[in-house]
Amino acid sequence: MHSEEKQRVLPHAGHSHDEQKACQDEVKARPIPTASVVYDRKRHIDLMKVVGEEFAKVSCDHLPQAALIETLMTAGFANTEVMQGLERLDEENKILLMDGLVVTVG
Repeated sequence: MHSEEKQRVLPHAGHSHDEQKACQDEVKARPIPTASVVYDRKRHIDLMKVVGEEFAKVSCDHLPQAALIETLMTAGFANTEVMQGLERLDEENKILLMDGLVVTVG
């Protein structure tokens, strides 16, 4: 790799250790932006009910994620709520998000 390419790929390649450390400290000091919305427990329960009803309707242990998202949005949930809710259900081991599918656990 030529030095010009290194500068593009590794912007700190030509800087001293102290300069790199100062840059890293500056990055660490910056607040990390979050897109999290305050998550309402009642809305989470409502979302769980819709998810449960959808699984009951199809009598199957898996659904296409896109279809479930569409159902949840039709039920009045915002995109952010849907994504956050599905991730939370995944963390709670109630569902498994995998390869474009939602699999019920339990």
